[in-house]
Amino acid sequence: MLQRLARDQVSDLVFIGDSITMRWHRPTWASLFEAYRPLNLGMSGDQTENVLWRLQNGHLPRLQPRLYVLLIGTNNPHPAREVAAGVAMIVQFLRQTSPNSHVLVLGVLPRGADPRNSGRAKNAAVNALIRTCADNVYVHFLDVSADFVEPDGTISAETMPDGLHLSPASYERLGQAIYPTIRHLMALPRASLRQ
Repeated sequence: MLQRLARDQVSDLVFIGDSITMRWHRPTWASLFEAYRPLNLGMSGDQTENVLWRLQNGHLPRLQPRLYVLLIGTNNPHPAREVAAGVAMIVQFLRQTSPNSHVLVLGVLPRGADPRNSGRAKNAAVNALIRTCADNVYVHFLDVSADFVEPDGTISAETMPDGLHLSPASYERLGQAIYPTIRHLMALPRASLRQ
């Protein structure tokens, strides 16, 4: 079903990721992104290797959007360096198959209510590594992690009810945090994206 939708849709803006991408709060999605004919390819439970497999096996055969937005890695049980390598492989694949598109790599969001959560530390380490994917010409990096953490380092239940997934209000916060960058990249003329 996902493959068929990807093949049939014409979209200027494609989001790729796991359940955090899949669960975008509909009103926020519509108000911020609808004008760009967005396509959401988030899949619950996905790890970097799942995304890469899907991409390599024909889920994006006709898509040449202006912008891909990639948010992936929080589900990977692997060490940070391996997670970052998986993100880099996805970026490389998107650049090879869609050279006229920009890629916006979002930093993996923090997780766990407690700042000492091991997943929190690993996600921060992943972000330190994946920021090097950005060349600031075709590939861009944006980390909005700080927007979801309280001054004492905790993450509230109002922000992430289960310590991982975003509340509707948090999707609005995420959308507002990334929208200026998306708007800027989407405004670039397609001709300027060619190598």
